[in-house]
Amino acid sequence: MATNWDRTWRTTGIDSPGFNWKFYSDNNPDKWDQFKKFKGNRKVNTHWANYVRTHSDLEDYWSKNIKGKQTRSQWGKQHYLDHGQNEKRKTPQIIGPYGKTITTRRNTDTADSIEGLSPTNSRAFQDWLRRDYETKGKAAGLFGSEYEEYMSPGAQQTRADDLQNFQQQLADDQAAQQQAAASRAESLRLASSRGSWNQTQASSGTAAFKGKGLKASKNKRGGGRGTSQLRRPYGKSSLSINQKGQSLNL
Repeated sequence: MATNWDRTWRTTGIDSPGFNWKFYSDNNPDKWDQFKKFKGNRKVNTHWANYVRTHSDLEDYWSKNIKGKQTRSQWGKQHYLDHGQNEKRKTPQIIGPYGKTITTRRNTDTADSIEGLSPTNSRAFQDWLRRDYETKGKAAGLFGSEYEEYMSPGAQQTRADDLQNFQQQLADDQAAQQQAAASRAESLRLASSRGSWNQTQASSGTAAFKGKGLKASKNKRGGGRGTSQLRRPYGKSSLSINQKGQSLNL
């Protein structure tokens, strides 16, 4: 439970519902360098009175031996420079008005990645990110979570445009398919029409040939006898058979 001197910064959550520090950090890599700079500047931005209060052994020593000679702030800063930084003690660094702080420690000031932070500094980084989003990032149009980005007006407009383009593409594809089907149908119709015409012409030609042939035969050979032209061109046969089968005359 916070004491009356505790100035630790804590979010209310009102200005950053659903905040995801990993998403915010991944999409704004410059925040990592800004945090490292902030953390490395603890000689300037540490709340020295609370540095003493945070460590019970220092508070006890100051109360018994230093009080009345130096303020907590004066003695606390001197202690850190002489001993605390080598002991890698936690430091309440000021991040906002009214002396609000987040707690860091010096042991991982040289960490090259977020994964290399100590639990204390990892928590400090998350708090620092959230406050940065609440006080700067949100107003600058940055997103604190994937859901917030998804529901943003710009993202919704992009999805609407994508849907419209998709539907237009479907309509264009359907129209192209219908046009192709119509072209194939027309090609088949023309091919069928040409085939019927050729068949009709062939049938007409055969009939004309037969009629012409018969007419020519009639004029030249049949003498108007029609199909009688197919009869034998010679006279009656002289072949006779005796009724009694006695003689054969040819």
